Amino acid sequence: MFQSKQDIALHLSLDGVQLIIQRTHSMMLVILINLNLPPEICYKLTNIMTFGIFPGPSEPKDLNSFLRPFVDELAILETHGIQEAYDADSKKSFTLHAYTTLVTGDIKAIEKVIGMTGTNSRRPCRMCKIHGVIAPSSSGKKRLNYYPHTMQDVDVNKLQSRHNLRKTITDVCFANNEELRKETGIRSQSILLELRALHFPRSFPYDTMHLIFLNIVKNTFKLWAGERSIDVTEKKEYILSEDVLDDIGTAMREARFVRNPSRISCIF
Repeated sequence: MFQSKQDIALHLSLDGVQLIIQRTHSMMLVILINLNLPPEICYKLTNIMTFGIFPGPSEPKDLNSFLRPFVDELAILETHGIQEAYDADSKKSFTLHAYTTLVTGDIKAIEKVIGMTGTNSRRPCRMCKIHGVIAPSSSGKKRLNYYPHTMQDVDVNKLQSRHNLRKTITDVCFANNEELRKETGIRSQSILLELRALHFPRSFPYDTMHLIFLNIVKNTFKLWAGERSIDVTEKKEYILSEDVLDDIGTAMREARFVRNPSRISCIF
C-alpha cells in the first residue's frame, strides 16, 4: 500500500439525515474525501465526492447490498488501479491506485457498516471489550444494557482492546451462533472486509462531530446552564451565571473570522 507518491488515500463517510422535523423520513449520504489534499481544503464542498444517496424514507435494512457497486470499484482501485492515468506535472502516464483508509459516520451508520449489534448490546464497543450491565428502563417495562463508569470486574482505565476485529467478525459469522454474536457484539459480516487497506477497528474512529459536539458539548452546556440536573454526593457550584454565559458568547464571536455564531444559549 502507498508504493507511489501518486497513490491516493480516501476517507469514506456515511451519515443519516432526517429531512423533516417529525423525523419520519430519513436518507443516507455516502461521500468520499481525498486525503491527499491539504487539510484546509480537502473537506471543502467543492472537493467532496458524493458517491450515493439512499433516499429512504427508512434506513437501508441491508446496507451491504446498497454498498456493493461502491465496494467493487474501491477494490479495483486497490488492486488493479486505473491504467494509463496521466500526471500533468511530470507529463507521464502511471497506474493510479486509491486506498480507503478511514470510515466515519454517525453511530447507527457505523454499527451497520461494521456489522455490530448496537449501542444497547452486551458488547457495544468496536474498540474495547467493555460489557453492559442489565438495568431496567425508566418505564420499567424494558431491560437495557447500562455501562457504568465503575464496575467490580472492569477497570475503565485498563479496558482490554479488541485485536484483529477483522478475524473476529469472520469467525463469528462462520460459526453462526447466536450466543457468540451476543458475547462478541458482532451481528453480520461487513462488505468492507473486502477492502484490505481498512484496519478493523482502527480505521473506524469515533466521530468527533456526533460524539463530542452534538452529544457531550450539548449536554455539558445544559448542565452549566441549569437546564439539566445530576445526582451529586456533595454540593458543587457547576451552574454558570448569565454574565459568564455572555462572556463565553463574546469570546466565541471574537474567535470566528467568517461568520458570527448565535448566542450560545440559542445553539443548544
